[in-house]
Amino acid sequence: MKIRSASLALLLAACATTDPEVDAARQSWRGASYDDVVAAWGPPNRIDRSGPQEKHIWVTEGRVERPRSTIGFGVGVGGGRGNVGVGVGMGGGQVLSTTVEPVRCERALIVAEGRVVGEGEWAGDPGWCRSFARAPQR
Repeated sequence: MKIRSASLALLLAACATTDPEVDAARQSWRGASYDDVVAAWGPPNRIDRSGPQEKHIWVTEGRVERPRSTIGFGVGVGGGRGNVGVGVGMGGGQVLSTTVEPVRCERALIVAEGRVVGEGEWAGDPGWCRSFARAPQR
């Protein structure tokens, strides 16, 4: 059981992102009211009260469409009048299709007295996690 827990912790740490845009998205919620967060994301999936501060955790899963590119390699041999030539080539193709991939983003915010006072770890697909940034305030 300890091995399974250690493996899960290692896997989650490997998924943690250090993308600067994800960090900016995460920090965009500092100072927001808890009601604003719930209005944007819905109620949290769980609340961790084991530490000195209350950590609210949201997990969102979805699917994104990603383009698939193509690359081709080729080798050619030619000759004539006693000469032989060999050529190697590589080329890229245009996007001919897309693939739909599952994505997940787990986000934690530290909440005290109805306000976001800190950020916990955000883990998952960086592109998906960036989409949870707080809308600019007017």
